[in-house]
Amino acid sequence: MHPRVTTTAPGAVPPRFRLLALFALALGCEASDDPGAPGVLAAAPESIAERVGSLSVPLVTPDSSLYRLRRAVFSVERAGVAVATLDSEAAPEAEALGVELDPGQYQLRLGDGWSLEQLGATGSASPVRAALVSPNPASFTVRDALVTTVAFTFTTSSGVVTFGEGAVSVRLGVADPAALPSCDIANQTGCSEGQQCLLGDASGKTFCATPGQLPVGAACSSEQCVLGAQCLGLDLAAPQASVCTALCDPRSPPFGCDCRGLGVGDVGVCGPPPPDTCDLLDLESCGNGRACQYPGGSFGVCGSPGTATAGSPCFGEECEAGLDCFGDDPALGFPGTCFRFCDILAPDCEFCFDVDTGTVGRCFL
Repeated sequence: MHPRVTTTAPGAVPPRFRLLALFALALGCEASDDPGAPGVLAAAPESIAERVGSLSVPLVTPDSSLYRLRRAVFSVERAGVAVATLDSEAAPEAEALGVELDPGQYQLRLGDGWSLEQLGATGSASPVRAALVSPNPASFTVRDALVTTVAFTFTTSSGVVTFGEGAVSVRLGVADPAALPSCDIANQTGCSEGQQCLLGDASGKTFCATPGQLPVGAACSSEQCVLGAQCLGLDLAAPQASVCTALCDPRSPPFGCDCRGLGVGDVGVCGPPPPDTCDLLDLESCGNGRACQYPGGSFGVCGSPGTATAGSPCFGEECEAGLDCFGDDPALGFPGTCFRFCDILAPDCEFCFDVDTGTVGRCFL
């Protein structure tokens, strides 16, 4: 049979919710054996005869701090295959989405692009920054003639990061995440599998959240960034202009990251690249006859190209543009060899070796 999608209209008995701490939205998974229990949609007689169960996904909290999940698209999956899609915008005023399913094991996946609104007493809606702190996808079981309520847990927050002279300051107004476990951002430890550690406030408080798919540099309004990035405002003058910003450890910054410490433990963010840096894979990134070279550190820098060709012995920056002197040790008098830069993700040579400079490898002869 085909899944049948339903909604719970305003005025119907709303799904049950509970609040985690003060502002963290906790939407607990539950299944009831009483089809007539409050907040549970009873399966229709014909559904029972056909041996199906019902899935209910809440969209609104009925508490004094009322929230609504918007632009939420849920994919119902079984054995890795999508069997139904639930879209909150298909019924914008619904308090819950539902679908009838055959009994069995499923997963419910919330797609990126969702937003959380806080609803006022007059019916006004204000978007709030939020992070998903429960697993995504969520696993659940459908049983005969029962309604399974699958829910997701969020915490609300807002953040602004300001780049100052020689340092970075961070200001984060965070709804109390005290009930959430802390973790280690620098080493990305302390979170459940599939989650990452994010900064919670200016004191260094951290919490675990489920990453999304928005790439570094993408505009964001909630925590839906890829693993290793957080949605932060980079400019006090435009605090709403938040982007997915890569997190880093100032003690060991990765290649391509100008890691600026936040003054809260070993936590930093990758800021804009410093002046006169360049792309090692782009021969034209420096211009004016200069070449992009790698003397060490986290970036390529523009300098005067040498004359040594690929495979030639070298010291320092003696190689032609597009080449790197690799393996030299001037202090001991050991020369290196000029090797061509290559893209590890799309190599144009037979052996493009990773030498810890991001995705820029070396073509070994």
